[in-house]
Amino acid sequence: MLLRFLLLIALFVVPASGGATPVLIVSVRSQMAPVTEFTNISVEVFAEGGARLFERTHAVRRSEDFNAGVRVFEQPVLVGRYQIQLRARDATNRLVAERSAMAIVEGGVQTVAVRLEKSTPAPPPPSPCQADHTRARRTCGQIAARCLADAAGRRDRIAACNENNLGCLAGADRALAQCSPR
Repeated sequence: MLLRFLLLIALFVVPASGGATPVLIVSVRSQMAPVTEFTNISVEVFAEGGARLFERTHAVRRSEDFNAGVRVFEQPVLVGRYQIQLRARDATNRLVAERSAMAIVEGGVQTVAVRLEKSTPAPPPPSPCQADHTRARRTCGQIAARCLADAAGRRDRIAACNENNLGCLAGADRALAQCSPR
């Protein structure tokens, strides 16, 4: 009798626990001050092929401890690979932090912990004058390298190469000075 009872448990309980739907959880850690520096976190989850599957926005509360980690997304999913995009915005809806992560869900509960910190602004692109100057100096260097290779160790030729290179670089610098606004 006991054997039959154990067999029934094995037939019905074990497959039920093994067939549970996988769950994806995204937890965020940050040193930014909740509500003061960011007011919401948007979470987008994309399938491996690029199709957006889920989009959620977590409204930040001052009481949440982002230093320890806060769960901002939880969703049953299928087994597979997912790209996760997180964006923190302030009260004016300005983007203050952004991060991507990858999750591989093979079953059960998959938790992805992401550190989200303030984004540093990208440096401004070089002005056309600066770009021209960089190209000109690079060309001077290429010419000097060819000249030195052709000099074959002869001191007089090496001195001429150095002199020509200094003149080339000075010309590039003069062109930059004439082009740049003052």
